[in-house]
Amino acid sequence: MRYLLFAGVVLAGLLPTSLLADCQPLEHPAQTLEALAQATHEDKLLQTPALGLLTGEPITALPALNLETTEAVAARSEQRLKQLHCIDPAALTADERNSWYALQYTLEQARDFAPHHRLRFDVTPYSLGLVMSSVLPVALTSRPLNTPEAVHAQLALVSDLARYLDDMRANLLLQMEAGIYMPQSTLPVARGLLAAFEAQLPALLAIAPERVAGLDAAAKQQLGEGLSARLEGEIKPALERLLAVLDERYAARAPTALGLGQYAGGKAYYESLIYSYTNQRLTASEVHELGLSYLADIEQRMGELQRALGHAGDRASFQQAMMENPRFYDRDEDAQLARYRRYIHAMDARLHEQFSLLPRAAYDVQRLEPAAEASITYGYYQPPVSPEGTGYFRFNGCCLDERPALWTAGLIYHELMPGHHLQVALNQQNEALSRFRRGIIESAFAEGWANYAAHLALEMGLLDDPYDEYGLLLLEAMSSARLVVDTGLNARGWSTEQAAQFMREHTVSSETEIATELQRYGMALPGQALAYKLGKEYVLALRNRSREAAGEDWDPRVFHAQLLSVGMLPLPVLQRHMESLYPAP
Repeated sequence: MRYLLFAGVVLAGLLPTSLLADCQPLEHPAQTLEALAQATHEDKLLQTPALGLLTGEPITALPALNLETTEAVAARSEQRLKQLHCIDPAALTADERNSWYALQYTLEQARDFAPHHRLRFDVTPYSLGLVMSSVLPVALTSRPLNTPEAVHAQLALVSDLARYLDDMRANLLLQMEAGIYMPQSTLPVARGLLAAFEAQLPALLAIAPERVAGLDAAAKQQLGEGLSARLEGEIKPALERLLAVLDERYAARAPTALGLGQYAGGKAYYESLIYSYTNQRLTASEVHELGLSYLADIEQRMGELQRALGHAGDRASFQQAMMENPRFYDRDEDAQLARYRRYIHAMDARLHEQFSLLPRAAYDVQRLEPAAEASITYGYYQPPVSPEGTGYFRFNGCCLDERPALWTAGLIYHELMPGHHLQVALNQQNEALSRFRRGIIESAFAEGWANYAAHLALEMGLLDDPYDEYGLLLLEAMSSARLVVDTGLNARGWSTEQAAQFMREHTVSSETEIATELQRYGMALPGQALAYKLGKEYVLALRNRSREAAGEDWDPRVFHAQLLSVGMLPLPVLQRHMESLYPAP
C-alpha cells in the first residue's frame, strides 16, 4: 500500500472547524452542493466541451483556450471553494461526500492552473491531431439538421472554429511576449497538420443528405451557402493568421530542447502536473526512481520468459528476433483489423467471469484519419456519442512495416474491453450520477484502470501465448519507461537524444514512435504519461486491500462493480469510498 497517498483533499470525514467557523448554517446542504457542482460542470464544458458526451450533451462549441477564460474560471473556482467549505461533509450522505471531495479537488485544480496558462501548448502535433481526428468530426457530424434551430447551431459551431483557431494564435503571441516558444522539432509537423486540416475542411463540413431530410430546398440552400461563407470568410483566414505566426522568425527563436524545465516557471508547473495526473504528492525525483525500479522488475520477468521460450541470448537479441519475425507484422489494414478483433472476441466470451456490470454501448476498432497518424503513436479511445452508440479504438494504421503487433492483445484490452470502453461507457449511462460526476475524467483512474484491465486479461489466462504475455510486458516496460523519460525531459534537463536513447534501450519502439512519444512527453501533454503505471499500481493496491478485508467472501464481480459505479473519481476519493465498503478488520 506504499503508493496509496492522500492527494491533499480533506479525507478525514469532517471539515476542520476553522473552515466552518465563519459560515452561516445551511438549511439544504445537499442542494447547495449540487448547485456548486452544476456550475462547475458548466465551467468545465467551456474549456473541454467534449466532456458533454459523457453526460449526453452535444458539442455546441469548441474549447475556450484564452487567458481571460482561464482567469475567470479560476476566480469562480476560488469563490465556489469558499462556499463548498461552508458545507460540512458530515451532514451529507456517503455518495454526496464523494461529490464533495471530488468537487473540492476539481475546483482546486481550476484555481491553481491560472498562473501557468502561458505554459500550455495547444498548437502541438498531438493536440492538433486529436482535435482533427476526434473532437471536430464528432462535433460537426453527430447532430440532425432538420430544424431551423439545429441549422443555426451548426453554423454557430462552424463559426466557433475560427474563434478556436484565433485563441490558439493569441496564446502563441502571449507566450512570445514571455520568451516562450515551441521547440523546433514540433514546428514542421504542426504546420503540416494545419495544412492537412485546411485540405480536410470541405469534407469535414459536408452535410450527409440524411441529416437534412426534414429541411425544404430553401433551408438546404441557406445552410450550404452559410457553410461556404464561413469556410472562406472566417475559418481559412483564421488558419492563415495562425500559420503566419509560425514563420521563419518564430523558428529562429524556437529552442532545440524539449521539456517544461527550460521555461521560466516550468519546473513548478511540472510538479503541479504530477499531482494533477497521478493524484499523488510525488516529486519528479520520486517518480523517476519509481520508473527505474519498475523497469528492473519487468525486465527480470522478461528474462525469465525469454529463457522459457528457449532463447539463450540477451534481451536485445531476443527482441530483435521478434522484431524480424513476420508473424508480428500485419500486411495491410484488413489484417490489422482482424488481429484486433480476434482478441476482442476472446475477451467477450469471458467477461462474465469478472464483471456483472456491462455497458449498453457497442465497441469496435477503426483506423485514424491518415493526416493525424504522424502525430499519434498507437491511437486512442473515442467514446460513443450516446449510451446506445459505439465506442472505438482509433488505431494508427500507417507504416505497418515499422509497427510490430507484439503488444496488440494488451493494447486492445487497455483501450476497449475491459479497459477504457467499459469504464467510460458505464459512466456515460449511469443516470444515478449527477452531470458533474459523469463529466469527471481523472487520468490517474482512467489510465490506471485501463492498464489494470490489460493485466487482468493475463490473470484470466487470455494471454496464453507466451509471446502475448511478453508483449504485455513490453507495454508495461513502456509505461514504466515513461515515468523515467517524462521526468527526465521536464525536470532533469535531459536532451532529446538522451531520452531517445533510454527508450531504445528499454522499449522496442521504432524511431518514428520514439519521436512521436517524446513530442508528447516533452511538449504536448507533459505529465499525462505518468498516470498509466502509477494509476494501475493504485488500483491493484485497492484490490489487494479489499481482498484482505473481505477474506473468503471477496468476489471480483462485486469489487469491479463497486469500483466502476461511482464514476472516474480522483484516486484518493475513490480510495475513501472503497475503504468504507471494505473496512479494515
